[in-house]
Amino acid sequence: MKSTVRVSALIAALVFAGCREDVPTSPASPQFEIRDGAHSGGNGGFYFLPPLVGAPTYAGTFDAAQSPEVQICEWQGDGCADVVARYTMASGSGSELLRVSEADEHYSVNWHTDQFDLDPEATYRIRVLVAGTVLGFADVDVVTSGKELRNVNTGQYIGLVDGRTLPIKFRIEVGAVTILGPDGGTVESTDGNATVVVPAGLVDGPLGFTVHRAPVPTEQIAEAGLVGGTAYEFGPSGTVFADPGVTVTLRYDPAALGGFDPSELTLLTEIDGRWAEIPYPQVDAASHTVSASVGHFSVIVLGKSQLATINEPYLTFVPGEGPKTLTYTIGEFTRFIGWSTSNAAVALVAASTDGQSNGIVTQVAPGAAQIRVSSYDPYYGGWKDSKWVTVLASVPGANQLAWFKQREGVTSADLFGVGGTGPTDVYAVGRGGTVIHYDGVTATQMTTPTTCTYRGVWARAANDVYVVGRCAAGFGSRLLRYNGSSWSVVAAPPDAGFWNLHGNADYVFIAAGDRFYRWAPTTGLELAATFSPSVVLRAVAAEGSDVVAVGQDGTNGVMFLSSDNGQTWTTGSTPVDYWGRPASGPLTAVWRDPGLPLIAASTLDGRVVMYREDWGMWAINEQLTNVVFEAITSNPQVSPYFKPDVFLGGDNGELDWAERCRCGFGAPGFRFEQSVHQHILGLWTEGPTGRIWGVGTAGLVFRQTGYRRHTFDVLARGQPYADVWVHSSGRVIAGAVAPNSEVWMTSSFGADWFGASLQRGGAGFQGAWGAADGSEAYVVGLNGAIARGTPSSSGFAFTNLTSGTTQELLDVWVNSTGSVRAVYAVGRSGTVLRSTNHGASWVSRSSAVFGGQHISQVYGLSDDYVVVTAADGSIYRTADGGLSWTRIRTGGGEFFSGLWMSSPSEIYVSGQGPNGGGVQGVSFHTHDGGTAWIPAYFPANRYLGGTWGDGSGAVYIAGSGGTVLLVPAHLGGPEPAPATWARQPTGTVKDLFAVHGAGNVVFAVGAAGTIVTGLRP
Repeated sequence: MKSTVRVSALIAALVFAGCREDVPTSPASPQFEIRDGAHSGGNGGFYFLPPLVGAPTYAGTFDAAQSPEVQICEWQGDGCADVVARYTMASGSGSELLRVSEADEHYSVNWHTDQFDLDPEATYRIRVLVAGTVLGFADVDVVTSGKELRNVNTGQYIGLVDGRTLPIKFRIEVGAVTILGPDGGTVESTDGNATVVVPAGLVDGPLGFTVHRAPVPTEQIAEAGLVGGTAYEFGPSGTVFADPGVTVTLRYDPAALGGFDPSELTLLTEIDGRWAEIPYPQVDAASHTVSASVGHFSVIVLGKSQLATINEPYLTFVPGEGPKTLTYTIGEFTRFIGWSTSNAAVALVAASTDGQSNGIVTQVAPGAAQIRVSSYDPYYGGWKDSKWVTVLASVPGANQLAWFKQREGVTSADLFGVGGTGPTDVYAVGRGGTVIHYDGVTATQMTTPTTCTYRGVWARAANDVYVVGRCAAGFGSRLLRYNGSSWSVVAAPPDAGFWNLHGNADYVFIAAGDRFYRWAPTTGLELAATFSPSVVLRAVAAEGSDVVAVGQDGTNGVMFLSSDNGQTWTTGSTPVDYWGRPASGPLTAVWRDPGLPLIAASTLDGRVVMYREDWGMWAINEQLTNVVFEAITSNPQVSPYFKPDVFLGGDNGELDWAERCRCGFGAPGFRFEQSVHQHILGLWTEGPTGRIWGVGTAGLVFRQTGYRRHTFDVLARGQPYADVWVHSSGRVIAGAVAPNSEVWMTSSFGADWFGASLQRGGAGFQGAWGAADGSEAYVVGLNGAIARGTPSSSGFAFTNLTSGTTQELLDVWVNSTGSVRAVYAVGRSGTVLRSTNHGASWVSRSSAVFGGQHISQVYGLSDDYVVVTAADGSIYRTADGGLSWTRIRTGGGEFFSGLWMSSPSEIYVSGQGPNGGGVQGVSFHTHDGGTAWIPAYFPANRYLGGTWGDGSGAVYIAGSGGTVLLVPAHLGGPEPAPATWARQPTGTVKDLFAVHGAGNVVFAVGAAGTIVTGLRP
């Protein structure tokens, strides 16, 4: 097994804790061997010398300055059973010392075997170490006579007659090993193509690091998609580093990539004879390098990134059914594959033993579980960028589907602030009085006494948490306090424009436009300072009694400093660059380094400004991106040797970073687990782990994957999904009613999801539909937005179209069987658009009979036969492509958000309707084309949403509170009573707005980023 160590005890763990395996092995590796620069692809700067082996060829410079150690242990194939002899230059077994001869350029020691009780049946390993790291080894076969030496394979063993003296000679060359200590440093291969950067504080004492070329079988280069000549072995081999680990960089020759795109490159590590990807590589095409944070040492090589994909999106078991096999694809490459289950109480998974690494799934008990496959290195505390299959080990009842939640956020409200006391006590706050608390396991929306918009949160302790907010015009601001059990308003000035807050042991400080407030239990709210009317303070940070407030003064950014808890302030200072030019635009957020007198603030023009209080000096870095940054924080400085990164968050999900000394030059940027298009509005550094949390629009919550990593996992997406369309190929699209007009989609029934921002003005898309043959799909939304998608690996690739209208479009329908493949889009003010050339141009099919009513839904049976619903509950039909319309239902004030029909006779609509002054869900259906409409009311629902029929006669209706209703199949038979419509156990209470399916899979989508899926066994 590999040594698993905390680096603070690295030397002891490697040298004295059992002498386990020195290098990773694979089934093709010999069980016993000699490893040095001339044997088995060992360290090219270390060589055994005669009489142990034949004279090797070497060309390096002898290094006489090392202090090596020779260990001899009984070798049992996978590790040392016992160390029988140990020699250094200061001490040794039997008083024998290790010696160096500069003239002969070698180190030597004599092993007098007559002083040891050796077992002729055993094999012994000679190991040479420097600073705890093995440079090379040789296995010794002990025999009882010289005659037996003839049976020793001297290519892999050293023969030794028991009782004789064995001279051990070896050569160490400059570059064979680099010794680093607490300050960290850089280790480079002798050819300069491989480096490892060890951060300060990772190693407590001297430790030897090695980097040398490693051989890779030619067949593996092709089979595993590797780049030949880029494999290196890093030592101490097998060492597992505490987060954030070390950074490994490999250089490549563009001419040797074999057709690979450099952007597809990643680092891979060998595990059990296969190659696993190391997560989150950073490719620098300019310098031809690929870097990644590495959690353990082994052989590392460059190769093409290719994620494994499970071929089946779902498995459904019935009681007593035996194991099922999951297969996977990973391009044309053979890679390491790992399997895991999200719920071992429901289903287990194990790799098959047929050499194919398929997953064998066994049911345990009824329920839902997800089986995960990944080609990534498992040393990273879980699988990264993995693919899922959902297992349902239960049998639904009559007219029921087996449901599970694919995704569910907590809120759809914009979140502006995040903070807390630690990883199990985190608060996110935002619009409409929203406060969400995360206890390390569950995120819960808390009840607060106001509906003001909360701009920031700061916690002194778990029972001493503060939130600041701004209310509607004319209602002032609020400061709230949480005492561990409930929230209460502790200050409510009628005219203060509270922006944000921070605090120390004595006060809570509030930035409020041209005013600065502080609050304490003994004094209440105090107006500590009033500034010029041109000043707008937007953020504050405190460190002890030192306080900094930032904002704008007119058109320029401005900063004020106080050293007495905000009682007195320096004159406002505008950041200026080296040439004295001021920072234009406001400073939007501020962070204060707790280890140094350094203040950093973000600006609206995508820059970060820094101020050293002890130097009185500003620094403005070059513009990082064309992003409006509104949040800033950093990982903490944990030692004098470590300089923390500054993290910036901005619009459209943009993240960037600047290392404090380099000010962002060459910064690789951030990477999310999957695409994110919500604006980032708040960042916070969690103590004591130092991880970064962030929040943003539409309920976005994310967290850094590990300390100092430039990667983030999204914990919650709150953008509501207004419509969904599913194709039998596994492609699913959902229109997000959120900024940036995002389309959320998958090509695998939800095994993975991708977001595409089409950057249309307004609040996202309201309608989605695609052709039955899957060749195209459309989404529509605000300001006349229409986009057309064609199939791609992620689902669809969308292109914005010109609709010719600025009216909000609410629904779209596509015909795929007619001669012209007509597309219809409908919306506000009676808008009806028709296209017969795949959306290249549109003509109006509005009519005066609509009376200007909003047209909310559209569905058709052919290019010309189409039905629409109006906002007053009226329903209209055309049989000539919209040239004329006939009303087939007179409205009664209902608003329909669902429409489906199977024939001109059978039509279903659903929505909400008036009921004694209240609102309730309502559905109407007809079996005669509209002469008679049968109502069904659902008082328990505020509304019913989308409607879809599966073609077999069953109809599904989505609604509030997580409702999905199933109207049982009845075509050609009597209509079932509404009381018999089966409510589905969707597993969510979030409002659902739309439903659609294909085959045996049904999707429903709705508020707070909710996507649920039902399976028909």
